[in-house]
Amino acid sequence: MKSKLQTEDESTSRGVSPVIGVILMVAITVILAAVIAAFVLDLGQGQSSSVNAAVSIDKQSDGNVTISLTDKGNAEEVIIRTSDGNPAQTNTSSPADAILTTTGQSVNLDNSESYSVVAKSGEDETQIGSYSP
Repeated sequence: MKSKLQTEDESTSRGVSPVIGVILMVAITVILAAVIAAFVLDLGQGQSSSVNAAVSIDKQSDGNVTISLTDKGNAEEVIIRTSDGNPAQTNTSSPADAILTTTGQSVNLDNSESYSVVAKSGEDETQIGSYSP
């Protein structure tokens, strides 16, 4: 009859039990899933949302172009810029920067220049229209 007692060599040469192995595999899977989820969910954090607003641009017969803010959307202000990127100047007796802040507000500009209309909210800007003669 064989002895059921284990010798020292037999007990030290056995591997990790199957239960411990399963626990380790589950733990590794959970940690891996958490790392992947953290990476994937963090990808959208650096992107800014687009600013939206609506304007109408009408060429007038008197040599002006009228730009009107028809819907402010989520914009703080709408800036009309010339082709060099600077704010356009209104075509009035006291010129000022062409910036629209309230729905229904409009500005008259010289229709011989090109303009881009930009909605701005904080540091985010989105071009929402343009005019070329």
